[in-house]
Amino acid sequence: MSGWDEKKMYENCEKMQRLADDACSGEWNSFVAKGETREIRQARLFQCPEWFREDVKRHVETVFLLKKNKDT
Repeated sequence: MSGWDEKKMYENCEKMQRLADDACSGEWNSFVAKGETREIRQARLFQCPEWFREDVKRHVETVFLLKKNKDT
């Protein structure tokens, strides 16, 4: 897959888990939403602390729905 470096994602996963306790949901929203592909966004979502995941998922879905509707 283009743009997908699995090894790098897993290395970043460890780093992100260490930062998770210090991050707020807005930072996770941004981190996940900025993924270049759906696969990368999904991988980033699973790096997110479990207690933020549902909120972050809803946020990212809303962002992309608004972007889609803006173009129509």
